[in-house]
Amino acid sequence: MRFVPLKDEHQQATLCLHRTRQRFVEERTATYNRLKGLLSEFGGVMTPRKPYPTDVTDEEWSFAVAYLTLMDEDAPQRRYELREMFNALR
Repeated sequence: MRFVPLKDEHQQATLCLHRTRQRFVEERTATYNRLKGLLSEFGGVMTPRKPYPTDVTDEEWSFAVAYLTLMDEDAPQRRYELREMFNALR
């Protein structure tokens, strides 16, 4: 059995703060998802965002997409459109 040194009071307080904040973030995300689901049941669909001036043009996108399509379009890990992610990083 491996023994670990005890945490001092400051370390325990910091960990408590981080755990509490993480739970608040999880609850906030769950609430947003619940509301979004309820709105969709009543026909309230979130509108797509308007393009920003910094978004890539179709010409720029056609150049960059060849280098970014290493992951399959239908991969379960992909939550967002690749072009949206590229716009966010730009």
